[in-house]
Amino acid sequence: MKNKNKMKNKVLSLFVLVTFLISIFSIASGYAKAERASPAVEKQQFIENIRQKVEEKKVIESITKEEINRLKEIVAKCRENKTEECKAVNSVAFEIAKEKFLFLITKTIERLEEIKIKVEENEKLSDEEKQEIIEEIDSAIAKLKELEGKVPEMSREELREVIKAYAKFRETFKERHKVSLEKIKIARVGLIIEKAERLVKKLERFIEKYNASGSELENLTQVFYEKITLANESKNEAMEIWLELHERIKNKNITAEEIREKVRDIHNKIEEAKGYLKEAKEILKEIIREIKKIEKGEKEVSEKEESEEEEEEESEEEEEVEEESEEQVEEENESETNETEE
Repeated sequence: MKNKNKMKNKVLSLFVLVTFLISIFSIASGYAKAERASPAVEKQQFIENIRQKVEEKKVIESITKEEINRLKEIVAKCRENKTEECKAVNSVAFEIAKEKFLFLITKTIERLEEIKIKVEENEKLSDEEKQEIIEEIDSAIAKLKELEGKVPEMSREELREVIKAYAKFRETFKERHKVSLEKIKIARVGLIIEKAERLVKKLERFIEKYNASGSELENLTQVFYEKITLANESKNEAMEIWLELHERIKNKNITAEEIREKVRDIHNKIEEAKGYLKEAKEILKEIIREIKKIEKGEKEVSEKEESEEEEEEESEEEEEVEEESEEQVEEENESETNETEE
């Protein structure tokens, strides 16, 4: 009897153990299935979250860079997949692309308006230079505003092409703006050269006035003039490149890279001209020192001549005094003689 009870207990214990093990395996299997399902669920939640932000027009301020990168990965995987989920993902991505592009256009227009204000307030620019730059900026703003109005109704293909065209437009505009700035630099160098050429003429008149031909001043003036001439040649070469570039831009017969290359050439020529002007400035300092020496020498000569004239006048006065004294003495002697005779 006791043996039967023992056997019965063993069987019961074994049954409980088997049941327990089966339960554990079932739970573990359920967890595994849940783990396998969680990425898909999480992806759906992510897409739904992004879609909601798009609907609420919170693309710019709410969607992070990490979220954009993850969305790109999902879109890339959906290229060969036409499921409903992929269609939803592509639709969301398309709306985000439009919102971001519109935001970019808005910011670009704002930046151009800021540049316009700076140009208008720049006292170093002439009215003509200001007008030229502002007209170019206004033209760019008008094109961007026109584009801004068309974006919401664009198809995916249209948007893709427009974004490419915008990138090219932006790059070209930046280069064209640099072209305008280089022309302003050429004009400024030209003004400096004009002033320097007028100065050379004044120096020539000074040399003639003080009879300084063959002097160090004349030699320095010649070197100064040579530097100014070289600066003018470099400036003219820069202007020739600019005119050619301007014509090609006008005819839309040039790439952004070619514009960059020509702008570098113009810049190098301007810097070359500025280098000659810098050398001329140092020579001018020596010229000023020579002029001071000549003026000082002239002053000393003048003072010496005045001193000699004064000495001559004093000598004449002394002679007159002596003559008067002699006459007076003679008169007194005559008077004494007459008195003695009497």
